[in-house]
Amino acid sequence: MNAVEIETAISELACQPFDAVEFPFAFLAAFGNKDMAVRQRW
Repeated sequence: MNAVEIETAISELACQPFDAVEFPFAFLAAFGNKDMAVRQRW
């Protein structure tokens, strides 16, 4: 992802209602992390 794509994803995330459970995953996904890597539970 380039800087413009990341900025767009973060801006869209900021416009959504805050969900404390899902926010960390959405934040990581906004930086281009794959869904499988973001959702992996240890």
